[in-house]
Amino acid sequence: MLRRLLRVVGVVVGAGWLFAAQPVLALETPEQEAAAEAARTAEPYAATRIPDPHDPTLAMHPVRLAAYALHPVGVMLDWVLVRPALWVVRQEPFRTIFGYTDY
Repeated sequence: MLRRLLRVVGVVVGAGWLFAAQPVLALETPEQEAAAEAARTAEPYAATRIPDPHDPTLAMHPVRLAAYALHPVGVMLDWVLVRPALWVVRQEPFRTIFGYTDY
């Protein structure tokens, strides 16, 4: 009984402190109130631009240019040579000769 009474008193006192501290925490200067109101009413996606130091004209590396040219050749060789060779190696008796195991 006493325990329950103490719990109720504690809840009431805690709620009182919470509601009493609310106006104290809300005290702001007029400048702070104006800034807070501006932040609340601002557009959610304001036009903020961050300068980008990246310059694509200076970023072209010669190896990248070669990779752009050679990538289709590598894909073609994969389809024409490697995949058929893998298919052959998967078949018996080549599976045993090459020691191929499914993973």
